[in-house]
Amino acid sequence: MVSLQWRDDLSVGIDFMDTDHQKLLELLIELSGLLRPGESQAAALEKLDEIIEFSRQHFRLEERLMMESHYGQFEQHKQTHETLLREIVTHRQQLTEGDEDVRHEIMDFLEHWLVGHIVDSDKQLGTYLKRRITTGQG
Repeated sequence: MVSLQWRDDLSVGIDFMDTDHQKLLELLIELSGLLRPGESQAAALEKLDEIIEFSRQHFRLEERLMMESHYGQFEQHKQTHETLLREIVTHRQQLTEGDEDVRHEIMDFLEHWLVGHIVDSDKQLGTYLKRRITTGQG
């Protein structure tokens, strides 16, 4: 299990991205409590919907910034976003259908995805954007 707390090494150095990532982490912490046995499925689904919507908004901002800055990895990064959303929606559907085993799978997937995506893809994007800003190309 990945640690559900913000760490400095997760910072990508772009304020809006770091703020959004911190918010996503907070939402995951809330979801974690709602996915415990005996907790309301409706509340968990509502929180999962909030995570999906917030992720969509965050991805749109990132993707617009990538397009405007001519980021070379745009298509690959966008595809990662689309894959993530499909997987979250699939997990949500499984929870809706009463698959209790999916409760743990959802958290495991989201925790690993969030940290992995930040460390791999978003840090690269942050480095690229900071370089463009410092060279006056932003």
